[in-house]
Amino acid sequence: MLGLPRHGGRALGKLSVFAMAFLACVLFSALVTRPTAEAVQESGGQKAESLAEEMYRGDSVGYLSASIYSEFIAQTTVEEPHVIPVVSGNEELDAQLDFILETIVGRDEDALFRAYEWIGSYDTFPYLEMDYIPADVPWEEWSVSCAIQMARMGSGNCYRYAALMCWVARALGYDARAVIGEVMVTSGWAYHGWVEVVVDGETYIIDPQQHARPVNEGMDFFMVSYDEAPLYYDANVY
Repeated sequence: MLGLPRHGGRALGKLSVFAMAFLACVLFSALVTRPTAEAVQESGGQKAESLAEEMYRGDSVGYLSASIYSEFIAQTTVEEPHVIPVVSGNEELDAQLDFILETIVGRDEDALFRAYEWIGSYDTFPYLEMDYIPADVPWEEWSVSCAIQMARMGSGNCYRYAALMCWVARALGYDARAVIGEVMVTSGWAYHGWVEVVVDGETYIIDPQQHARPVNEGMDFFMVSYDEAPLYYDANVY
């Protein structure tokens, strides 16, 4: 510990006593007021809500990224390090997925529907005209790349909606895959991306981008079979 300079006489000696007393009070206060794990958990929702607002405030640094996730973990982890579950094997995407589950949609039985409502909203993720899928990634990795882009940018096309929804579903433990095919809309067949989820051997559709379209208000695109879906889907194109 660094000591005070030796010169200064008695006045300096008194000052050192007061300084040491003040420092002791500060240290004691810090120890007493350090939040417990329970307190952090209780306040986590408020912090998460604040960070979620930051993520989508609309500038180049405001969208979901591994750095924002790391900031959240640094703020809320007190006693034990937080281990990011491996879902995709991509470090950035796995961090994004864990952040979404921890702070936005949860991990309970209703989490998948909350994810559908959250992702399938133009208020949360405005639609953006862009390339179908990235041309510079292997075909089998398109959903990883598109999910990362959607989370980073906060907007995207149907393939980005499908990719992020797919990986959130997988993070929740569902057998899900992102599909590229065609869907029948008012103008005819159109290339499209959506999600298939298999439960007890049955295949269901989740289509967050069609859910987000105002023209489809009132239609159900959550966990419906191909026969029950409000639009005609052809998943055999790719």
